[in-house]
Amino acid sequence: AVAILLPCLYRLYRVLRADFDAFLRDSQHLDETIAEVQRLGFAELFPASNTHDAMAMLLECKDQQSLAASAGCMAGDLTYGELDLRSIAKLFGALKSDATLKLPERPHFVDLGSGNGRMVLAAALLTPLTSATGVELVRSLHVSALERLARYKDCRSQLPDERSGCEVRFRHGNMLEFDLSKSDVVFALSTAFCDATMVKLFKHAEKTMRAGALLVLCDQVTRSTRFSCVSEIGYRSERGERRDASWGAGTLRVLVKRS
Repeated sequence: AVAILLPCLYRLYRVLRADFDAFLRDSQHLDETIAEVQRLGFAELFPASNTHDAMAMLLECKDQQSLAASAGCMAGDLTYGELDLRSIAKLFGALKSDATLKLPERPHFVDLGSGNGRMVLAAALLTPLTSATGVELVRSLHVSALERLARYKDCRSQLPDERSGCEVRFRHGNMLEFDLSKSDVVFALSTAFCDATMVKLFKHAEKTMRAGALLVLCDQVTRSTRFSCVSEIGYRSERGERRDASWGAGTLRVLVKRS
C-alpha cells in the first residue's frame, strides 16, 4: 500500500508546488506592475486623500434625490466607492490571462458611474486598451475626472508602446442611456445599487451590449438569462486616509453576454 501511495503523494506535491510557484510569479508580476503605475504618476493623480475628497464632493451635491430621480435611480445608488489599485490590476490580469473569454488584444473598456476617473485612468495605465470611457452623473465628479485626464496625458508618453495609445474619454450623463454596443468590458461598482436600478442596468445591457462582451459587477449577481457568471474575483476597496472612506472587501463577478 505504501508503494502505491508514495508515487501518488509525490505527483500531488508536484502539482501543488507548480500551482504555488505560478501564484508567486503572478503575485510578483502584479507588484511590479503596480509599482510601475505608481511611478508613472498614479499616486499623484489619486493621492491618499482622494477617496474622502470624492465622497465630500458627492455630499456637496445638494439635491441628490432629484438628480438620481432624473436618471431613473435612487439617491443611494450614488453612494461613492473605489477599488484599490491592486484589485484593479488583479481584475485586468485575470481577464487578459483567460483565453476562454476571447477578448480582443486591445479591448474597449467602459466604467458606468466613473466618479473622478480612478478606475478608467488606472485601466489605461495598467493594460493595453483601445479606449477607456467613464460615464458619470454627478457633474462635480465628472469635472474632477477631466482635470485628472489632463494630468494623465502628461505621463502617457512614458508608457510602453502597447499602453500608450489608449483613447481616454469622460462623459457626463446617465449610465443607463450610454451606448454599450462597441464595448468589450463594461464595469460598474454596483455594491450600493438598488434592485430596481440593477434590473434597469441589465435591461440596458441586454439591448446594447454585443454577444461575448463582459459585464463586471461588484457584489451583485446576474439578473438576466442572457448573462452568465464565468468568474469571481475578490477585491478590496480603496480606503485612503480615513478608515471609513469605503466598505472593505467584496466580490467582482465577471458576466458574459451569451446572445
